[in-house]
Amino acid sequence: MKKLNQKGYTLVELLTTILILGILMSVAGGAVLIYLNKSKEQAFETLEYSAYDGTVNYMMEHNILLNEGDSMTLTVSQLFDEDLIERPTDPNDTGKLCDGTIKVTNVSTSSTVGLDKYQYVVDLDCGNRDPVTFP
Repeated sequence: MKKLNQKGYTLVELLTTILILGILMSVAGGAVLIYLNKSKEQAFETLEYSAYDGTVNYMMEHNILLNEGDSMTLTVSQLFDEDLIERPTDPNDTGKLCDGTIKVTNVSTSSTVGLDKYQYVVDLDCGNRDPVTFP
């Protein structure tokens, strides 16, 4: 009898390989999605801290001190125009620019309070973010 040349894989071997690759891709895909969501969250936090730092620098450069209970509001555009921050872009849509406001309030009862004791409320118009309060 003549022997057949049996090169290649059986259907069962191919299906098993495809099944294993599918399982690996689903696990890896989930991990990538978690990583992407975490990086977007960190990007939003970076934008908020940048706006906070820019506001503190703005107040120092312009020698602004607030009396007890007084407040002031700055916009992200003002901080950008003064070169205190870079123009923020929305982490969810990098083609969209972010805007927003930063409200600064002296909530202290002391007349000798530094800028780090003020309350800063950063409200960015990016994504569906709630305003963030610093200290």
